[in-house]
Amino acid sequence: MKKIIPFLLALLSGCAVAFGADLTSNQNGYATDAIWGGTNINNGDGLSSIANNVTFSTGADYSLTYMRSRAARGNDTATAVDIKFLAGSNITLGTTGTGWWVGAYSNWSNAATYGSGNLANYIVDGGNITLKNNGGSAYLIVAQATNNGETLGHAMATLSINSGTVLNEGYIALSSATNNSSYTTTASGTLNLNGGTLYVLSARGDKQVGIRLAAGNGGVENGVFNWNGGNLAVSRQVESLSNTGSGNLIFANYNTANGTFAKAGGTTALYSNNRANFSSALTYTQGAGASMTVNIQNAASYDRLEWYDHVSTSTVGGNTVDLAAGTTIYLSLTDDFAMVEGQTINIVVADIILIDGQIASDSNIDLINFIVNGGEALFDASIGTVGGRQAIILEYAGIPEPAASAALLGLLAVAAVARRKR
Repeated sequence: MKKIIPFLLALLSGCAVAFGADLTSNQNGYATDAIWGGTNINNGDGLSSIANNVTFSTGADYSLTYMRSRAARGNDTATAVDIKFLAGSNITLGTTGTGWWVGAYSNWSNAATYGSGNLANYIVDGGNITLKNNGGSAYLIVAQATNNGETLGHAMATLSINSGTVLNEGYIALSSATNNSSYTTTASGTLNLNGGTLYVLSARGDKQVGIRLAAGNGGVENGVFNWNGGNLAVSRQVESLSNTGSGNLIFANYNTANGTFAKAGGTTALYSNNRANFSSALTYTQGAGASMTVNIQNAASYDRLEWYDHVSTSTVGGNTVDLAAGTTIYLSLTDDFAMVEGQTINIVVADIILIDGQIASDSNIDLINFIVNGGEALFDASIGTVGGRQAIILEYAGIPEPAASAALLGLLAVAAVARRKR
């Protein structure tokens, strides 16, 4: 059993100028590059064919139904476009009907003949983008290709989130390609999460959930997800996740009706009965430089990773949480935190939990860094079982004695977390 002490005690003991054109309904193509900012609009239609570089700047506050860049039309030459969302810009998709965002879209002839680079490059640098369900299931498809019966179609796009927030009440498919009887289409989509926060908040009843590399629509679908940094919250998932950079897995207890977050009680869970059902075990991997943040309000309201299939008839077992030695789990106490000494919470439950490549046990849980933020509290961490699955269990051990706190405050040594055991 590992003793966890508060972070402070552990530490002591060891903008662009806005100008340019206003948006109009269903704008198609742009003759010149544009910076949009300073004008609020409420547009029931959307941006259907962004064909030139566009920057959403300070003061841009737009409400739309959808947004996309068309990769190629007819025999037009498809040129790469950069679409940037800077600090101070706020885009809401889903004002009338379900919100959707397609990075690069191709359904016209000869699209595959135009180069091998990105046809649409979306960059979120401080902006905020929200996709609302609004009676349906919101979606973000990074690259989508369909076929009109002429020749090949190929859509290519990249979405890079460097700072700011993207909140999607539905799902993400990095690539979606649909064939017809004669021709094959290709979609290549890349998502780079480098910083900021990405929320993917699919509901349990949605047909499609989570982050998926491929939509599974029959064409050639090439999806790549690079989780390099930033915060990611995924409520429902049907594919493995690799958090091996400096990313931080977070959890969101989100109310789609009013767009608000509860202080704690968010989950990441697996559901195999959604589209693109998984038939083999999935893995959540967390590297030494990565982290997970668990909000704790009380013994009934706390965040948790539930990495097992929640479908009662499922036969898919072996879903694994793989934690590297030296990885970090932050325990963030809410401002109204209240637990009674001896109460326990299960912050990670999985078919299998690995620590440093070995089955998790009380003998190797010491390899995980637990850091308490937001108050003075002690926890004991151990490995146990919940419903026949492995679990990381925290037992609340009260707050430090005043004398112990004073002694720790007098120390000069710096340490990330205490490693005392009972």
